Amino acid sequence: MKPNLWIYSTQETISQTAASLIVFGAGIFHKAKIIKDLDLLEEIAKGLDNQSSPPNINELNEFLFSYLTDSISVLIFFENYMKAELIMKEYCVHQLKKDIPEFKDVAKRQFFEPISIDEINSIEPFEIYAEREEIFHRGIKETTIGMKELIGSQSYLNNYQLSDEILNFVKELTGCSRDLCPCP
Repeated sequence: MKPNLWIYSTQETISQTAASLIVFGAGIFHKAKIIKDLDLLEEIAKGLDNQSSPPNINELNEFLFSYLTDSISVLIFFENYMKAELIMKEYCVHQLKKDIPEFKDVAKRQFFEPISIDEINSIEPFEIYAEREEIFHRGIKETTIGMKELIGSQSYLNNYQLSDEILNFVKELTGCSRDLCPCP
């Protein structure tokens, strides 16, 4: 199945797509227990630090048991934010097909650097059906790049406005911190 790439069609559509990605990610982010109940978590942490009052074990367990889903929620937000930034800069967030000879090299490069829509179009033009609001390209997969690419190289990181502290937090959540990082 060929993906409809209409999201890359006009500046208006690009902006709408980027905004939708961020709004969806933010909605997921705000539903995470660690975000919703941050004040409670801070109280529990202060109690543990000061040993002034024993923490409510049930409240603490709720945070511990929601760690995985909260981590996923936070990562969904950051993945959507990063893809929105790339889309706004007219980069393709869909994976390129390595098995098509004309796209083999650019597909390999995509792992380390964002690839522009213009570069893809210069290799082979997009199929555009404006009346149906459809755009297709045989060199583009349905799947999009993942966190490994999004945070795996400085070429990608240069496109986001993230502090080192936030970036390190995101890398830690993905397992890309210190020597554990599977990223390049």
